[in-house]
Amino acid sequence: MCNNAGQNVNRLVAPLSERTGGEAVFLGEGRCLEECSTACASDDDCTSAQFCSDAGICEQEYGGCLGDEDCPPGATCKRQVVVAAAADSDGDEIPDPFDNCPTVANVMQEDTARDGVGDACTSCGNGVTDAGEECDDGNLVSCDTCDPNCTLPATCGNGFACGVEECDDGGYSADCDADCTVADCGDGTLNQTAGEECDDGGGNGDLADLCRTDCTLPACGDGIVDTGEGCDDGNNLNGDGCSAGCELEAAQGSDQRQCINALNKAGAKVEKAQGKECYRCVKGAGKGDVADAQACLTADGDEKVADAQAKTTNAETVKCGTRPDFGFVGAAGVNTAAAEASVALVGDLFGEPLTPAIILKADDSDGAKCQAAVVKAYEKLAASKLKTFIKCKKAGLEAGTIDSQSSLEACVEAVESDESGKIGKVRTKLSGKVTKKCTAKGVDLAAAFPASCIRTADFASRVDRLVECRACLLMNAMDDLAYDCDGFDDGAINGTCPPASAQARCAGRAE
Repeated sequence: MCNNAGQNVNRLVAPLSERTGGEAVFLGEGRCLEECSTACASDDDCTSAQFCSDAGICEQEYGGCLGDEDCPPGATCKRQVVVAAAADSDGDEIPDPFDNCPTVANVMQEDTARDGVGDACTSCGNGVTDAGEECDDGNLVSCDTCDPNCTLPATCGNGFACGVEECDDGGYSADCDADCTVADCGDGTLNQTAGEECDDGGGNGDLADLCRTDCTLPACGDGIVDTGEGCDDGNNLNGDGCSAGCELEAAQGSDQRQCINALNKAGAKVEKAQGKECYRCVKGAGKGDVADAQACLTADGDEKVADAQAKTTNAETVKCGTRPDFGFVGAAGVNTAAAEASVALVGDLFGEPLTPAIILKADDSDGAKCQAAVVKAYEKLAASKLKTFIKCKKAGLEAGTIDSQSSLEACVEAVESDESGKIGKVRTKLSGKVTKKCTAKGVDLAAAFPASCIRTADFASRVDRLVECRACLLMNAMDDLAYDCDGFDDGAINGTCPPASAQARCAGRAE
């Protein structure tokens, strides 16, 4: 077959393809095709320069061929002896579906950038600095007077490795540092993209407090004893002499056990006394007997909180002649944490200041009674959780199974598991109070407890989560623990505990 001005047929120069129809019939030997690693179901899954093959793999075409030697590196010549109709807009005897520049005749199908767009359709490299180009030296060669993307040659970071550069990915990559040297742990350049946590170069070492030779930060469980660790046996297990928190495990003597238990018991009483004070303030403010409900919370009018705190101080004097090896913060720390926990819980439900949220009995008797009833009920729930924690700790210390801070944290989990079911019973009573004193009376819970983030009828569950958070924080503070209270309150790491504000607590709540 031939193709000249006097004939309306095309000679055989291009491949056969079943993919596109057009004006004239073409028959050819084969096409240069490169298989990419991307799986596909249609052409939409591939880049603009690629198509989805029958094998479900994105492929890129580079022009006609007789053999692999006619194709660029990475591509192979695939024979497709199929007849198909196709247009040839530029008259270069290459069908438009296979022409990398169908609007400009380009028989050789040059594609220096290997991007599927022929050089004939790429203004960059034509020797003319067009709009959007910084330069154009008439070629698409890197490392000369103008880079292949028609930008002026820059030093490291332009994406083209030239001269002394070992690599250049335009910044940090898994294989290349931003200074255009090959990424290598120990080179003194921190490359987090390559998975490095640290890199002090020659300062790396598997010794205390150093960036490790594998460019990881010092951590409990890596087998190296760092500052703050009493031991490190290369694992995060309790009961093997070195705790999960890298503390030397040691069963506490009788005096040490008495000290820990006495301070916790006294701290629970301080929390209970402060909780009753909070209830008295909310109830009194609702009746109109307390003018400033917020100030009332910490006024300690009958000094019962102060009396309880004095007993904590005395417990330390009498019971703590031999201090425990862990779980000890002293009477002052216990007293402060216990009092603050109850006050904070009021803020979690009502917001701060408390006074504007109080419902006056004279205006809405049911609303005022609802507020007071909920405070009284949730304080009992908080006391129940603390009681479970203290009971677990006392038993574990006595049995010798609690011999470190890490093993003591297991008692926080005991609160969550509630094997005895006692916390569940108190929670059920809270739910009953909410129903009887609030919802059955038509009280608007969202208005009565404006900071509670109430979004469903399951208000009691929301209150329980707030109590769970404050109880966990209190256990941490009283026993020098580091338990993750954010995951403890609702089973999700979502920034709700400790809450920085009502907005932070409510953010992301789906209920």
